[in-house]
Amino acid sequence: MPPSGYDARPTTDWYGQKVVSTADYVTVLREIVAHVPQSGNFRLFDATLVLEIDNPRASSSGYAVSVRWRNQVLGYLPDSDIEPYFPELARLAASGVDAVVKARLWTNMDNPSHSPGSEEFTVTVGVQPAGEIVPLNDPPRAQWVLIPRGTAITAITDRQIFKVAKNRDSGHYLVTLHPITGGIEIRLDDKYIGTLPTSTSEKMRALVESYDKQGIVTACHATIDVPDVLVDINPAYKETGKPLMSPLPALAPYRKHPHDYHIPGRFQESRRPSPAAPPQVTALPQQPREMPQAKAASAPTHATPPRNTNRQNFAAPAPNPQAAQFPPAAPTSQRRGTIMATTAPASRAKSRLILLIVVTGAIFFLIIVPVFSSCVSHLTDSASSTHSTTRHSATSETYSDESSVSESTSSASEDYASESAEPDISDSDLTEDTRNMTGTTGTNEKIRGWSVFQARELCHRRVAQQLRSPQSATFESESEFAARPNANPPGWVLAGYVDLPQHSGIVRLTWACAVVPVSSDSAQSRAILVR
Repeated sequence: MPPSGYDARPTTDWYGQKVVSTADYVTVLREIVAHVPQSGNFRLFDATLVLEIDNPRASSSGYAVSVRWRNQVLGYLPDSDIEPYFPELARLAASGVDAVVKARLWTNMDNPSHSPGSEEFTVTVGVQPAGEIVPLNDPPRAQWVLIPRGTAITAITDRQIFKVAKNRDSGHYLVTLHPITGGIEIRLDDKYIGTLPTSTSEKMRALVESYDKQGIVTACHATIDVPDVLVDINPAYKETGKPLMSPLPALAPYRKHPHDYHIPGRFQESRRPSPAAPPQVTALPQQPREMPQAKAASAPTHATPPRNTNRQNFAAPAPNPQAAQFPPAAPTSQRRGTIMATTAPASRAKSRLILLIVVTGAIFFLIIVPVFSSCVSHLTDSASSTHSTTRHSATSETYSDESSVSESTSSASEDYASESAEPDISDSDLTEDTRNMTGTTGTNEKIRGWSVFQARELCHRRVAQQLRSPQSATFESESEFAARPNANPPGWVLAGYVDLPQHSGIVRLTWACAVVPVSSDSAQSRAILVR
């Protein structure tokens, strides 16, 4: 990882985040092909996400996020995907660092039979889920090492955490681990918040004690949502030789409103040509012919974006303004002659335009306005009957794909859950199992140390990972969810609902979830959203 980068790479081989507008950066992509060796059918490399707060071609949000290789733009994240990343990328930009992600490039140039001039490129990146990239707090001041992410472990906490976490936002933090008699203590900013479960403490004790004896603090990622603490660690991690010291830099102080950060401009007006590219590719007279050719070659790739059932909203890319060609302005003398010669036709055109506006206005007030008023009255009277339509349109703004909610979220836990695997329960089985569930059975029963309420909390986390704005979501109360033990595989099957605020009001969606405990402190899970 480069010194100026902040590691935002996922722990799995996930490359689900689409990159668009790559056809406008063919020169950079050719450089990657020339310098990055092939790995199977792809070329794998590290890239950075750069927040361009000053991009003049940005969408209504006012900013864009470019994907860069060696500080050269190779494409952009879709406009519909960048909002969840903005708070963390804004803080990184204000700190002078970029988020380092994993990138994957496919090109038909690796096919010996491809014809010159018909190059095609597809780029995707792998990045940690939004909200889990940058900790809200600062890293330890003393020398410290970071335990890699791996398995979500529910910490043992008590009411002390309420005092420590007062006036803090729920979210992603760095916590430290400290050996104590009979276990390992967890601290947030050097204040006690809980301990690791006994089984996990036994696996981690030798590692933590080894660093502690060297005067090195052991840190790890954690998600805190009072009173729950979910520690994200790899219990099998055993490196004690020469670890990477203080791997994450201190950042600008956290601000609740990301627009309050001072963010420098990073927009690149021109693309840097490849020194290895043929002269006719980079020469100015050749660009008008080269760029449309590149766009035409890659048009089939972006015409219909592939469906992806992960949390990202992979929308079709908007046309990139950088590829637009503008005719040169005429010389001043020619322009004067043209203006004088066209004065009379312009006057006639103006008269016709005024007449057209008058006729259009008359039609509008005589026909359109009465029809519009009638429609508004009809919609007002039948508002209650349109709830299902409103819910469908609202959820399409919130979730990760453009169509069915149940399809778009069914495999989110596969890519983002910290457990090693999903339970062997299909989406159709899970939906059918929970369709007619009412009430809660086996309330006092525990399956491998997991109670139904612990399983419900894990389900809430899995559902929240599929929401664009989980902070504003409201889940059902403890008396409103349904649950029952499941025999094969042994675990819990649960169902509940989540309320989401939309422009049209509160939208309620039902969730279904399966939790299969592996041990007292880890479990596999699958959660889906149904209509």
